[in-house]
Amino acid sequence: MLYDALVNYLISMAARGKRHEPRAGCDREPRKPANSRIAREVFLLEPRINEMEIVIDEHAVRLLRRGSYSEDELRMIVSALKITNDLERIGDLAVTLRSV
Repeated sequence: MLYDALVNYLISMAARGKRHEPRAGCDREPRKPANSRIAREVFLLEPRINEMEIVIDEHAVRLLRRGSYSEDELRMIVSALKITNDLERIGDLAVTLRSV
């Protein structure tokens, strides 16, 4: 059950991160002013991404404590930890890009 929850949280976090990308200004032309409504959305979504990272990390730690997983399952758990770190960093960068 925790394994399925881990996968679902990871997918949800990735989807939120994907929504950050265009809002962060990755698609805007250089020196084009940022839309303040979009900037607010980016700033409001970032704390949720941080919370999701914590939840996913906690799930992964619980799973690792239980032990007795196959090699593939262990790889998935460790990969989830690495992916959440990267997605959280993407959220941070989105905020930085919107601030400029």
